[in-house]
Amino acid sequence: MHDHVLDSPLKIDLTSGKLSLSIENDTQAQWLSQDQLCQIYTVSFKDLQAAIAKIFTDNESQKDTWIRKIHMVTHDQSPPQAKIVTQYRLPVFFLLANYLDSEMAQHIKRWSAEQMARVLSVGYTIHSESLKSNDKGLSQLKRQIARLESKAR
Repeated sequence: MHDHVLDSPLKIDLTSGKLSLSIENDTQAQWLSQDQLCQIYTVSFKDLQAAIAKIFTDNESQKDTWIRKIHMVTHDQSPPQAKIVTQYRLPVFFLLANYLDSEMAQHIKRWSAEQMARVLSVGYTIHSESLKSNDKGLSQLKRQIARLESKAR
């Protein structure tokens, strides 16, 4: 259904009603623009803005860490055009599923609940693709396991 919307760092695959979600492994990948969020959730800009306003009414203290504004210059027109783009961190992406009424929002809510249930019942979750594509990820996981093993002794 969706796959890398507008160069989104999120890779979303919806086959046979089952959502698969992964993210690129870099710090910039944790930010999504309003355009990207509208496309992912298949909602209007107006609906997205209303949902974001509700999120920050409920989570006012997170506003400074979950929003950033960046200055971008587009070169697809002459002369180049400058604009300010608002971007949101991943927690906003997941919270939006609770505030939006779209098919994708339902899939993301279900996926999030499955991930949380797995973490709470098993104690961990491993995203193999992320570990394979991230040199530091596997090393960090090994260090965390070693720390846990030393504490368990």
